[in-house]
Amino acid sequence: MENITSNLKKDNFDISNGNARITSMNINGRKVPWNKPGMILIHAHWCGHCVRFQPEYQKLSNLLNSNGTYYPCVAIESEEITSELQNALKFRGFPTLKYVDKFGNVRMDESERNLNKIVGNICTMACKNGNCFAACETYQ
Repeated sequence: MENITSNLKKDNFDISNGNARITSMNINGRKVPWNKPGMILIHAHWCGHCVRFQPEYQKLSNLLNSNGTYYPCVAIESEEITSELQNALKFRGFPTLKYVDKFGNVRMDESERNLNKIVGNICTMACKNGNCFAACETYQ
């Protein structure tokens, strides 16, 4: 996937007590600590649904990372996912979208695949916590 904030590897995660936490992102060839709320796409290159959804996820990343805002939209390919990581991420199919808090804790699933609804859900969560994005004005 091109231009996503970061393509994650299994070593970007810490697993403890059966839960996954993103500890870092890979940006321009270096690891950067995770420190913002964001979203993770769990996908497989052989999955038709994933291939069709990737351009929408790219649009989401571009929208949420414009005008000086920063909302990491990261992705991990199925080949990087061990069975331990799959259990900790608590997913069963591809593609799966998960919200991640500012501490890197992987949280609830996003069931929508519609860009407007995803942004609306992100804005609802962000604005509730006092962290609205410029893009949210369109979705409020």
